[in-house]
Amino acid sequence: MYIVSQSTVNPSATGVCDGSVIFSGLRAGNIINVNKKFNGTDQTVYTGTVGSDKSITISGLCEGKYSGVIANTNNCFANGNDFTLVAPVPVVAVIPEHKPVVIDVIQPVQFDFDRSIIHASDYNTLDEVYSKAMADDKIIVKIDGYTCSIGTVNYNQRLSEKRANAVKRYLVNKGLSESRIRTYGHGEYEPVSSNSTKDGRRHNRRSGLKITLARE
Repeated sequence: MYIVSQSTVNPSATGVCDGSVIFSGLRAGNIINVNKKFNGTDQTVYTGTVGSDKSITISGLCEGKYSGVIANTNNCFANGNDFTLVAPVPVVAVIPEHKPVVIDVIQPVQFDFDRSIIHASDYNTLDEVYSKAMADDKIIVKIDGYTCSIGTVNYNQRLSEKRANAVKRYLVNKGLSESRIRTYGHGEYEPVSSNSTKDGRRHNRRSGLKITLARE
């Protein structure tokens, strides 16, 4: 007895045992026993009848190495080839990162030292933000609060958050939904001017405003 050809079909995925091996060139109608090892371990003997196409198919095979393949019928033996089944690498869907697109940056709102009260002179600026946001429900308003370097880091962090929230309250009171506003406190970090001068510190006491097109 001879095995004229041998072919394999890999499993469809890791952990799915739907691979197979086909032995061809056998005598149709013969009952064949096939011994094999899977990753070095003896497996249950396969017994099957050779089909009219002179082949048998052993299915239900998992990903791994098969060796010691021996087919026999009526004490006639034939060696098959060792083979390895490999499942395809799963395709991982890449979800594109949708970052908000900045469509406008409004001049910052300035604050007095150690205060989070909005000046009346900044109302027009915030009214402009409100009008732009209300014109498109996809718009998100991003508010960044800052301080100068006088004071402790923790105190300045809290103060920067108060300044950002003061701007938020103004816009909410005008009618803009809270869900469309993002506030961030940065404390004394990210200064726009030197903190070594009085004028520089004045510029750093601010709430920056960005009009963004949301992609959330």
